[in-house]
Amino acid sequence: MHPLSVSWVPHGLFRNAPYPVIYSLVIDSAPAQAGSSMGLVIGITTGLGGAVVSTAAGWVIDHWGWTATFGVLIAGPLLGLIPLLVIKDVVRRPGTAGNPEGTPA
Repeated sequence: MHPLSVSWVPHGLFRNAPYPVIYSLVIDSAPAQAGSSMGLVIGITTGLGGAVVSTAAGWVIDHWGWTATFGVLIAGPLLGLIPLLVIKDVVRRPGTAGNPEGTPA
């Protein structure tokens, strides 16, 4: 067994973790059109994702070999963590409308 193949285990365990969150965001953002919204999200992401990922994986394998795909699997989530370091959760308290610090006006 190749040592890099161990990275497939966490990928297999956690690859579907974002889907429930994405689906709830889609349904909450457009409750009246939940069915259409879900159809668009699933249809577009599945079709477009398959086309982009297979093309990108083929390019990576041609240029750097098949083991480099494991590095890409690691780099993707690491890049996805960058917004978590930048985005701050804003909690608004009653009586603080329009005041981003959350202190009473």
